[in-house]
Amino acid sequence: MARSQVYDACYHGCANDCDDPNFACNACQRTMQAGAACDGNKMWNWKDADRYPASCLTTIARNMMGDALEQLKKSYRNQYALIVLTVLGGVLGAVITYIVWRRLTMTKAERREQKMNKKAKRASLGHPASCRSSSSSSSSSSSAHSRAGSGSRPGTSSSGGSGSGIGKKAAMTAVLGLIGGAKPAQAYACTGRDMTWNQYFVSPVNGNTGSNVAILGVVHGWFRNCNDKRDCVKRCTDTCGTDSSGHKSCRNSCSDDCHTTTVTDRMPKQYVDDIVPRVRACGFTTVDSLASADMAGLTVRVANANIERNHWVRISVNSLNATRPDETDEMILAEGGMTFC
Repeated sequence: MARSQVYDACYHGCANDCDDPNFACNACQRTMQAGAACDGNKMWNWKDADRYPASCLTTIARNMMGDALEQLKKSYRNQYALIVLTVLGGVLGAVITYIVWRRLTMTKAERREQKMNKKAKRASLGHPASCRSSSSSSSSSSSAHSRAGSGSRPGTSSSGGSGSGIGKKAAMTAVLGLIGGAKPAQAYACTGRDMTWNQYFVSPVNGNTGSNVAILGVVHGWFRNCNDKRDCVKRCTDTCGTDSSGHKSCRNSCSDDCHTTTVTDRMPKQYVDDIVPRVRACGFTTVDSLASADMAGLTVRVANANIERNHWVRISVNSLNATRPDETDEMILAEGGMTFC
């Protein structure tokens, strides 16, 4: 598992044009976590017998098991929280059901007694509102005196009146505007809508390589730059009805009808065209096509994860040591580094 899911992902990248430009980079970072001696970025051009160190595979496997265990614990914690919420929801539902059932099964005598108890409780809490008229003048003067001496700041109301309400509404409107405001669209890498694009290249024969064997390669682009655009239209409807007295009334209700459209502003060809000058700077010559057999042989990925992550393309060649059996070709080393070209 450590070999196939980590090292092979770092060396070969993702298969079938996956939708994550960071796929290989994430895998390479996992090899780095096992120690400097296990860094797949340094072993990508080694022989197969050497670039899968047994000690590194053991360490990475142990790390993966630890991550899987932590993920399992997190899943159990989430399930436990869901169970607790379900139990609490069941208890609350039972209480509500009992209250509704009690009200539906209450007799007329019990309803009359309940109303009388409520009236008695209100009377015990204070005087009725009608008693205010008998001392309105004295109460208004005393309340005015208390307001004058309350020490409130100008422009505020200590009693929470209309001025305070307006201020609170304005503040709440501002907060809701900040929370519910439209967020700018975020661009992301996407696949599957536009045609992929290939730019083939070859090394000069008897030129920089000093060999009759040419290095063949391709810059493959399949990512496009996408933005999700959300458009909303407000739609309103009138709902009318007639009550028991024959009075007709209508209610207007509105809702937002929204749909999301994915817009592409950069195609795979544009990303390929961006990187081609750097490939040429490494000494390669671009060509329109290759023979079918040569195209089928372009299976060796130049294992620099930054190429996919930063440039959204993949570079593959026919061999890492096409001109020198025991060493990686200098042109491919330069291409793999990209910063040295």
